[in-house]
Amino acid sequence: MSRPEIDQLILHMQQSVRSEQQLKHFVATGGRYDQEYIKYYTGLDAILLPTNSLWYAFNVTRFTQARTEILVGPLQTHNHPLMIDMKNAATALNSSFQFASAKTLYGHYHLQQIADHRAVVLLPYAVLSYGITELYALGIPMFVPTIDFIVELNLVIDRTLIDKFYCGRSLKFDDMPKQHTNSHHPFSPEDIISPEAIHYWLQFADYYQLPYIQTFSSWTNLIEKLSTTNFKTVHDNMHDENVRRKVELTKKWKSVFAKIDRMQRVIPQDYDTAIKQLWNTTRLQAI
Repeated sequence: MSRPEIDQLILHMQQSVRSEQQLKHFVATGGRYDQEYIKYYTGLDAILLPTNSLWYAFNVTRFTQARTEILVGPLQTHNHPLMIDMKNAATALNSSFQFASAKTLYGHYHLQQIADHRAVVLLPYAVLSYGITELYALGIPMFVPTIDFIVELNLVIDRTLIDKFYCGRSLKFDDMPKQHTNSHHPFSPEDIISPEAIHYWLQFADYYQLPYIQTFSSWTNLIEKLSTTNFKTVHDNMHDENVRRKVELTKKWKSVFAKIDRMQRVIPQDYDTAIKQLWNTTRLQAI
């Protein structure tokens, strides 16, 4: 993606949701990070409809704590290289905690197998993932590095447009558009050099937004927190939060549906007619 293409995409989004032209069109995001990111470049206030697994992973398992191993996530990883640091910290503190990956233990696993574990240590590589929403819906206590520690470990490598996963080979920071005047963030989300900018934007990651996810500042601190945490209490708190979130999300989605025209729409015969009917303009598509 080039700078002109980014500019065209931003213009297209802005034109598509002009409230004075089309009340039924809006932008929604699955996470707080994306919500703030879109605001930074477009000035648009996106509706937050959090990505979740509540409609298939909530209230379908029992939190048994039957397995002694503490799982290490992402769950699709076989053996994370940092597991040795956890094991060394446990040994140094004479702790009996054992760490394992779900893939190593089970291969293809079922939700109940995950719910048989006391906790998961998350080492996230992105700011949002369905794996985290699944664990939260299951009510499995999660432990994630603090922002300072996660930056030190350089774990989050899937966050910006200029990351190597996306456009990093052809797009650099200087190619990115300037901040929209409606946005008041002190740093650019695409700044991967400034520690202050990285710290600032990581606060919007899902695992720092959701309540009851525990944080640890070192491997020793992780073992200490695992040793003192009442996993059942955390699970119960997460369960109550899931109940609340499901009610809130249902209301939000109903509100979205209410904005959509329930009358059957006559499908325009061609693109130009559609643009004229919907936005009263002859040119909307900026791309």
